[in-house]
Amino acid sequence: MQQATGDTVTLKSEEKHWLYEVADGAARNHESKESNCDFTVGLIQEFLAWAGGGKFYRVKESACRNNGAACCTFVIDKFPLE
Repeated sequence: MQQATGDTVTLKSEEKHWLYEVADGAARNHESKESNCDFTVGLIQEFLAWAGGGKFYRVKESACRNNGAACCTFVIDKFPLE
């Protein structure tokens, strides 16, 4: 995704989650106080469903640049919902 969008992306691994951090992205150049990263959440979920044989992986945004965070952070479950 970094290559396609030019965004600065970092992936960190925790015990049960990955943290996907986007330093630029959906929130850039917007003046809203609300998160507008729903597209990125959906894109990650659909990619994981495709790569994971149709299983659903929970993805949620935990921080957003629109709310003053340094980057948009997405928490991705490592294990699918059963």
